[in-house]
Amino acid sequence: MGNDREKLCQFFPPQCVDAVHGWLHQGGLRLRITRTRSSKLGDFRAALPGQPPVISLNGDLNKYTFFVVFVHEYAHFLVWKKHGHRAKPHGREWKTIYSELMIPFLSTALFPSELLFALKRYFNDPHAASGTDLQLTRTLKSYDAPGRKLTVEEIAPNATFSLPDGRHFRKIQQLRKRYKCLCLNNNRLYLFHPLAEIIPDDA
Repeated sequence: MGNDREKLCQFFPPQCVDAVHGWLHQGGLRLRITRTRSSKLGDFRAALPGQPPVISLNGDLNKYTFFVVFVHEYAHFLVWKKHGHRAKPHGREWKTIYSELMIPFLSTALFPSELLFALKRYFNDPHAASGTDLQLTRTLKSYDAPGRKLTVEEIAPNATFSLPDGRHFRKIQQLRKRYKCLCLNNNRLYLFHPLAEIIPDDA
């Protein structure tokens, strides 16, 4: 996708489109929309010879998640621009810039009150990924379009489920931060993030 303002309106909340449009053009960035990637919501790639730096985001994200993830990746761009590869990916420099970018947007003019509360809590000390903050992730996911997939934490103990790759599992027990699940294909145990999306076998 190009950086056309009208196209940006398809993915971002309208209140932040002007800022995003300016950031993209001032930085010479390219924004690329991708298919769903289960391993990540977005990423940043530094410029290569003859090619601009690129931020890629999953195209199925709701507008609030899309903006939060974009700013996360844009902060990576600014750290790279200032420090090259000398700074840690999610170190002090990144945390500072990410917070400075987001704080001006933390108001009910952009975010619903419930989501605003979760974001303010998260930005007291931003982690490498917003997905590590379960409260924020749950709140962001509540704005997904109807028909979203269920998550591991939403199904009952001993219920079975599948993954898109065809493997089948049984939910065993909750540990402190993960769910222990038994793979019925190879009889091995795996740990799942509570918000991992799954396909219930009775769906």
